[in-house]
This record gives sequence, structure tokens and C-alpha cells, in this order.
Amino acid sequence: MSERPAELVTLTIDGREITVPAGTLVIRAAEQLGIEIPRFCDHPFLAPAGACRQCYVEIEGQAKLFTSCTTTVAPGMVVRTQVTSELVRRAQEANLEFLLLNHPLDCPVCDRGGECPLQDQALAFGPGESRYVEPKRTYEKPVPLSPLVNLDRERCVLCARCTRFCDEISGDRFIEMFARGAGQVVSIAAGEDFRSPFSGNTIQICPVGALTATPYRFVARPFDLSSTDSVCAHCAAGCNVRIDVRRGKVVRVLARDNVEVNDAWTCDKGRFAFSAPDRPERVTTPLLRGRGLEPVSFDEVLAEVAGWCRTGRVGILAGGRLLDEDAYALSKLARTVLRTNDLDHRRAFHGGRAEELAAARPMSVTYRDVERAEAILVAGLDAEQELPILHLRIRKAARRGAKVFVLHARRTRLHDVAEHVLVRPGHEAYALERVREALEAGVPEGTPEGRIAAALAAAGERAVVLAGPRLCEHPLAADVALALAERTGARFALLARRAGDPGALRAGVHPALLPGGRRVADAAERAEV
Repeated sequence: MSERPAELVTLTIDGREITVPAGTLVIRAAEQLGIEIPRFCDHPFLAPAGACRQCYVEIEGQAKLFTSCTTTVAPGMVVRTQVTSELVRRAQEANLEFLLLNHPLDCPVCDRGGECPLQDQALAFGPGESRYVEPKRTYEKPVPLSPLVNLDRERCVLCARCTRFCDEISGDRFIEMFARGAGQVVSIAAGEDFRSPFSGNTIQICPVGALTATPYRFVARPFDLSSTDSVCAHCAAGCNVRIDVRRGKVVRVLARDNVEVNDAWTCDKGRFAFSAPDRPERVTTPLLRGRGLEPVSFDEVLAEVAGWCRTGRVGILAGGRLLDEDAYALSKLARTVLRTNDLDHRRAFHGGRAEELAAARPMSVTYRDVERAEAILVAGLDAEQELPILHLRIRKAARRGAKVFVLHARRTRLHDVAEHVLVRPGHEAYALERVREALEAGVPEGTPEGRIAAALAAAGERAVVLAGPRLCEHPLAADVALALAERTGARFALLARRAGDPGALRAGVHPALLPGGRRVADAAERAEV
């Protein structure tokens, strides 16, 4: 899905010339030159707001200062930042003084202390001392917006990052700005909870510690932490995360920027479920069924399993969270040592040809393809619950003008950006077949099937068909979705739910498929393994 190259614009910032695509914000052009312009409301994945007024720059020939986070570049533009303009430096210093008027200055007890943009910028760009001696505005604190999120209104600088995230990205407007003027605050409707499955992102992008995470409250300081880049192991979305550890214990998980996968977001399960391995209910020793399930040692259970293997056929059920290497080793053990094809990792067993293709080759649909698609058919998938980051990408595509259709047994959280086609559970194949028939017969767009067929046909290779795990519960549904994609030229993806499912499928943890998608029943393909 190639895009036309953007027109280029050349401008000068602090005496240095730079050429960038037309429409680039001045603050982004400055970043490319390594010039840091202070900001609070600006975020690269949110629409410009100009709420905090901290990113002032001077533009030659203009009578006033401009916010660099809302001003786009123009040919020949000459920009001066706080580095070369005394006027800009004084304006930024005055703005920081205003922002700190009612701030509690409680850095020693704030969870954001040590990694706080307000703290850093007050030191770098703010006044050396405060002239404000009157009593500061105070509020009750903290206010629990949900079991996971706390709000401290005294620290808030009204940058609106949190409310813009809920409005623009996740689409669930639980929190909003209330009141006006000096009394304006971020809050939530009375009696409501911040029930968004993406609420933790507002904590991470808050620049001042007004929103904090309950599990991390008073737990650690940044200098106490050892951090490791990783990938979330819950669903199959593959979100890039950073794991923070203190004294050998995971205390926090943060989203890591990757525009090819999760932008800068992750869901609350990926962010807050790190404590699950420490739960007392977790099974930590093998259990052998005798008089009920009894704890035994690994040596005992391995000896018992070895005895089973010598006396009869053995079946293996694997979970969907194995590493690829473990899945391959299990497949190899089953077929070369135990001499059995009775192994599986799936919860539904009717993937058909679509499943064989998914096992034989890497996923050909990327998140960028979804984001830039002109038409998207989501079949048998509740994206917010099963692949949350894909849900955000679909919403992003809809904001860019994509036509989105959801074929599901219930209404999903894409209802405000998509046309839903409700089907009876287990009847997804019939609904997809009606779309194919509409494509062949030219059924008018007055019917849901006609609108889906027309949109996919018009978009061609810029259309995407996303087949969810539910389709594999019906013997034909996944294959019908694949045939529909092939007929229209759309890209097709058979989606897995758990993180290890794609790797287990490719590794051959499947009764009919060997590693690489080779068929067990084909002697030539068996010989290749």
C-alpha cells in the first residue's frame, strides 16, 4: 500500500536550515535538528491542542509569538526558539511561573518525581524562585477514578493529554474537562468509574503526576529501577513494553514506542497484569491425578509420563503461551520420540486452508496496512477484548476515512466507527457467503452484504479482511473469509488470540500440520522435516 511522496518545505530554525514534508509542525522540525522546545500538551500521537502555551517560538515577520505544536512549516519560514530569542525565553519562563502558581511542589512524595517533565522543565526553563506568597488552591486527593487510576487535581496543568487520548485514540470518553477558567479540572461523571481498557495510557502520558497508578503508588523511584525492553506476552498483538524491576520484583510495565506495532500504547491487561505470576492461586508444582490432583515432584511426574509413553498412545495439549522454541521442541518430541500426531494447542479446530497458509508463511498484513486501509471487514473478532491494540488501529483507520464493517454475534466497541452486521453464533460462514454472493450477483448497496461487497471491491488491495479466532469454530468460516479476500484482491489475516498461538501453529503443534505448515498426510512434505 504505497503512498504518494509529500511535498517538501525548507525553513530555518535557530539559524539552521532544514527540509521537511509540508504539513510538518514546527516542533517536529525542531526535534529533527536536536532542538528541544519545552512542552506539556504536545504528544506525537495526539492531535495538536495548544493548551499549555509552553512551546512558544518567534517567527520572523510576525508580531506575536506562536505555539510551535500547532504551527505548520512554510517555505522560507525563519523560526527562533528559546535558544536564540530572549523574548521566547522570557515568555516560557513566565508561563512556567503561572503553571506553578497552584502546584503543590510535592516532588518528594509524587510518584512522577525523578521522571517528571514539569520538574525537568521548571529546572531548565523556569524561574529560579517563586514570587507567589498567597495561599494555594487545594483539592481533596487522591480521587480514585477507578481501582487502577488515581487523580491529584492540585498537580494538573490542564494539558488535556488524558482527555484527548480518550476522545481521539480509545474512543471512550470517561474523563473530561469540567468547569471553566481558574476552576477548570479534569474529572469523571459522578458515580462512574474510568472503565476504559486503555486507562493506563493516560497515566503514562500525563506530564505532571496528576494521574498515577494505584499498583505503583509509593512503590519506587526511577533510580531504584532496573529496566528491560520486552514484548507483552498476553494476547497476540505483540505490544512493545518496558518492564521495571525493583529488587528482583516487577513493579511496573510501561508501553514502549513502536510505530510499526503499538504506537505508544498498551492495554490495561498488558500494563497491570504483571502481578499474576505472584498470585497464591498459581500452580507452581506438577499435579498428578490420583485421589484428586496431588502435588508431586518433577522427577515423579516425568517418570509417570515415561511409563505412559511405553504402554500406549499419548496425546499432548499445549497452551497458547509457549515460546516458539518450546513449541518446536514439543512438536519434535511428539513426532520423533513419542511417534504421535495427537498434539494440539488450539481452542477451535476448523481453520482449514486459511490455517494452513498462516502456518506456512509469516503474517502478510501489518498494522500499517490496517491503518491505511480504505475498507476493513472484521469477522468473528471483538478486537477491544481479544486484540486491543488492533482495535486502536482500526479506530485510527476509521478516523482517516476507512469504511469499517464488523461481522459478529454481538455489538462491539467499534460501534461508533463501524457498521455492525449481527449474526447468530456459529453462522458467520453463512453471513460471509452472502457477502460473496452479493459480490458475484451485484446485490445493491441497500443491504449490509451489498455495502460490504461494494466497499471491498472498490478498495481492492487497499482493503483488509481480518478473520478472528471465532471463525475457526465453524468448519468453513475461515476459508470463506479467505476466498472473499482473494476474490476482491483484499489482504487477509487469520488472527490468533494468545501470544504463543502463531508460533505454535508454525512449529507444528497441530495434529495435521508439521513445522512450516507441511501436511502430515503428505509423504513428500513429511520427508522435508
